[in-house]
Amino acid sequence: MLSRSEIQTIFDRVFTGEELVKDPEPLPGGHLNAVWRLTGSSVTCILKYAPPHIASAPEVPLDPHRIHIEARLLTMLDEGGSLQPVGSGEIRPPRPIYFDAERNLLLMEDIAPHRPLDRVLSDGALISASAGQRLGAFVGRLHGETTGDQQLQEKIDNRPIQETRLEVQYNAIGALLAEYGTTDAEVLGEKAVELGEKYLTPGRCVIMGDLWPRSIMVKDAGESIRLIDWELAHYGRPTQDIAHLAAHWWMMVQRVSSEEAKETLRAAWERFIESYRQAMGDRFAILWDDTEQQDAVIHFGCEVLVRTIGRFREGYLYEGLENGSDPIQQAVEMAVHYLRKPSEADALSPF
Repeated sequence: MLSRSEIQTIFDRVFTGEELVKDPEPLPGGHLNAVWRLTGSSVTCILKYAPPHIASAPEVPLDPHRIHIEARLLTMLDEGGSLQPVGSGEIRPPRPIYFDAERNLLLMEDIAPHRPLDRVLSDGALISASAGQRLGAFVGRLHGETTGDQQLQEKIDNRPIQETRLEVQYNAIGALLAEYGTTDAEVLGEKAVELGEKYLTPGRCVIMGDLWPRSIMVKDAGESIRLIDWELAHYGRPTQDIAHLAAHWWMMVQRVSSEEAKETLRAAWERFIESYRQAMGDRFAILWDDTEQQDAVIHFGCEVLVRTIGRFREGYLYEGLENGSDPIQQAVEMAVHYLRKPSEADALSPF
């Protein structure tokens, strides 16, 4: 990791005349990278470092090129970038400030007081349905406006990340279900692996790749949204983005305590899908054919499983629950149904 003096050197290089007025503040919640908030006498910013492994699991190698992909996309989505029209004042990524390609360091805008969506909900706050509309329109524009772009396919080629996802997510499903006691675990595991291998092949548009509540930072009930952590972005298939978020949205609805929160989340999801379809226009039917729909359902099931009975349960919605608990049993039953009969489920309408 980076030392205090190394961070000071980076800060001094970028902000001439500024001083760090307190020690770099490590930010919680990150698994892949090391992240700090830097506070100067008149400026704050976020520093991200991508080690050659998963920061929270050093035994798992991970290509640090992922932060090059993030820096590239943040620049494209920023003011004056080729993808600037995708965002708006209400929803956009953080602005990039400085990138050191040799040391895999990225300095970005500090987006506080925006907070992760799931943590806002766990504190008892609600989000507006219009938050879903903003998010759906942004993702729809991202997918739609980058469809079939050969140059972007070359610039946002993030195959190493997809290989890691195949290893830690899709390849794990069969063993997870076997340990859980699912009778057809091997067959379902093969479906998951087949999907993960398909996602290694050339894609159709830019996807964020990590579209989940911890990447969706909200303020004022979601009237303002910032999307962070673009290191898993890839020129891939839009179904991976949407099914990923759908799985997490379903899990949030299951785990929030109040009926009011459940209803507002369902309403926001309906607005998300409606605005996503509108932003995609004619491209929606092209990119979301029957095969892609079924792939989305399978990914939905895989994501629920790794978050409930897999290695990514800790630190999230199901932390502390046993496999025999009602919430986990219900979630696994839903996921297994999706894997068994993908033609009979719909990842776009999980409620």
